[in-house]
Amino acid sequence: MIHNSGMPVLSDYDMNYGYTDPKFSFGFINTFRIGGFIVGLNVDGRIGGVMYNYVNDKMYDTGTHPDTDNNWRYDEVVNGKRIT
Repeated sequence: MIHNSGMPVLSDYDMNYGYTDPKFSFGFINTFRIGGFIVGLNVDGRIGGVMYNYVNDKMYDTGTHPDTDNNWRYDEVVNGKRIT
């Protein structure tokens, strides 16, 4: 929430909040013999839910994410120029 002159204002940015557990999960396991070989098959899946990427979030927090790079940041970090 953003405050404007002391009054709360909703942000224009989309928020990805939600239930992280999947709505449906499934699995299938089978073992069968082909000639002299035994072959195992395992299929696992999840449908629904919201994923959270902790590493991506921390990269934004520290400014190391590639999307946080711009011309001014390059000049300050690489060329040592101070931006006022």
